[in-house]
Amino acid sequence: LSVKLMPKRCSMVFSSKEKPTQLGLVLALEAGLDSGSNEIWVDPDNGASVTKGKDGTTFEFAPLGRANGRNMYRAVLIAP
Repeated sequence: LSVKLMPKRCSMVFSSKEKPTQLGLVLALEAGLDSGSNEIWVDPDNGASVTKGKDGTTFEFAPLGRANGRNMYRAVLIAP
């Protein structure tokens, strides 16, 4: 797990055994709760997802490939 805090952005890189599409949907769903938006964009080919979060934030999830035999992912929360 790696977390970076930057101006208007928080990024997390992690590994998981979950399927990319399932993981992307669950994380986007959680990020979009209480936002007033029920729209989630998902790339069916790689599982990347984007949704609007609370207070105008944007949540992005993307598979990064494999490293050391593990599936790696990045989740980013972006402030407006």
